[in-house]
Amino acid sequence: MQYVNEAFEDNWVAPLGPNVDAFESELQDYVGGKHALAINTGTAALHMALRSLGVGAGDLVFCSSLTFAASCNPIIYQNATPVFIDSEPYSWNMSPQALYRALKTHAPKAVIVVHLYGVPADMDVIMEICDERGIPVIEDAAESLGSLYKGRHTGTIGRFGAYSFNGNKIITTSGGGMLLCPDIESRQHILKWITQSREPARHYEHTELGYNFRMSNVLAGIGRGQLEDIDLRIERKKHIYNTYKEAFSGISNVSLNNIPDYSDSNCWLSCLLIDEASDVKPVQIIEKLEQENIESRPIWKPMNMQPYYVNCEFFSHIDSELPDACPGL
Repeated sequence: MQYVNEAFEDNWVAPLGPNVDAFESELQDYVGGKHALAINTGTAALHMALRSLGVGAGDLVFCSSLTFAASCNPIIYQNATPVFIDSEPYSWNMSPQALYRALKTHAPKAVIVVHLYGVPADMDVIMEICDERGIPVIEDAAESLGSLYKGRHTGTIGRFGAYSFNGNKIITTSGGGMLLCPDIESRQHILKWITQSREPARHYEHTELGYNFRMSNVLAGIGRGQLEDIDLRIERKKHIYNTYKEAFSGISNVSLNNIPDYSDSNCWLSCLLIDEASDVKPVQIIEKLEQENIESRPIWKPMNMQPYYVNCEFFSHIDSELPDACPGL
């Protein structure tokens, strides 16, 4: 409330101001490195990353299939074509094996890797595969702010990283996002795009297509306050996950989503995996919890199964596809 009140007292009720600048700086310090740019949604952050990489009509973009539609919709915004990559069973994230198979026959303009439910993807293998071919990686870290991959914050490993501050995320600005850019030049160019591509002239001058995507100074104040408590929020999420894990440890046909040894997850959401042979089905659990005013839902329906994307190519996970040279195998 202090930061929000300051915005009103100083009359910075606009998509710029001290809270916006401070939020960018404070988040950049928290994750360690790169150039942060506050934006109105995590979806817009992914969109601007794709545009900055020159993605356009005729290009292919690989994307994790097990995700929310916001991960891949920006590909369509740029008139490019999504190709969906399956999950591997260890972390439920993008399968390096499926990615490797897809790259045998396709040359994408970019790869969007999602850190699902706050659990980091196996970035060493994915980055090695993509770096060998000069393919930039965009990290969709919308759900994973505060999660670490081998000690590094998700969102800081690929060329670009995108966070979401939607109302259900680990911290929220009600609606908002942050884009981590690889250099100051790309950040400044994207900043121009998201403020309607206004040229530095006395009159209104536009030489490029622009967008109204900048974050409000009021909402940035909310984000600043929440960022101060992020470690407590992560600690609470971990407690919830571990409570469920312990409670279900004696039930043979139920398990929680795995957190790999290479990662320190923010445990954004705790997910149950129920054996198909179980007499209890997911919908029964959802309905029973609803009776106690507890929200639950199925995990994401994969994008390659969605009616809008069903005709897009999909590469499934096969354990034996990767060469022995890849690390960690």
